[in-house]
Amino acid sequence: MTESDQEILSALKEKGGLGEFSDIEAHLSRDAVFLVSPALTLEEVALAVAKDKSSQVEAWIHRAQVSRPREEQIENWRKGSQKLQTMIVAPFVFVQEPGPIEGNLS
Repeated sequence: MTESDQEILSALKEKGGLGEFSDIEAHLSRDAVFLVSPALTLEEVALAVAKDKSSQVEAWIHRAQVSRPREEQIENWRKGSQKLQTMIVAPFVFVQEPGPIEGNLS
């Protein structure tokens, strides 16, 4: 990763983080929210969008690794108390559901 990439990511991380559904609700109404698959990181997607790497983003969309959230997902977010990881690359908001906690659950 170049120094320029690190600077871009640092700026993007300031505009995101762990949040509530209410933090993204307005963005859903303007169709600006994209769900990022656990196979990718928010950082790599946000950086690709910020650097206008459209062929990479299109490939992720084609493989359904970046997609618009389905209505049932939105309803689950609305009803639940689950936090969502977000990163903003204006005018878009990228969302990722936190994965399972690793480790011993005994």
